[in-house]
Amino acid sequence: MLGKNAIDKRARILSAAVKVFAEHGFHNSKVSEIAKKAKVADGTIYLYFKNKDDILISLFEESLKLLINNMREAVREIEDPLEKSECSFDFISRVWRNFKALRKSCRWN
Repeated sequence: MLGKNAIDKRARILSAAVKVFAEHGFHNSKVSEIAKKAKVADGTIYLYFKNKDDILISLFEESLKLLINNMREAVREIEDPLEKSECSFDFISRVWRNFKALRKSCRWN
């Protein structure tokens, strides 16, 4: 289990990665740029992630966890299954539209 300081560093690295990927595109980004933006030593990145691909995968995993938690919260009090399904579909549609815009701005495609 990671301590608070480690969780903080990992979050800073992921946050920095989003900014670096958005600025340079994933393929043109370097781990050293992410480390610099996160204000950690280059080697510190490798305590938390195997490589740049692992950072990207972790970003997607964290985003999906957040998406699922937010969707559960959005439908938590809805009793009717049809209404719950419609609400879930609307939620996913909004997220997909926002993700599409984010993906284009980050040049990940």
